[in-house]
Amino acid sequence: MLDSFGMQQGGTQYRRLVAAFQRIFGATIFFGTDMQRERAAVAQVNDA
Repeated sequence: MLDSFGMQQGGTQYRRLVAAFQRIFGATIFFGTDMQRERAAVAQVNDA
């Protein structure tokens, strides 16, 4: 995977990539418009 992103093959780069994916998948992302005012359901996924 590191090669796919053009990153060097090493422990430091691996840890940076893992941390980046943890931030992305740990983020809460909302989609909607300014015209959409009603509440929407929020799904939460927990690690097992």
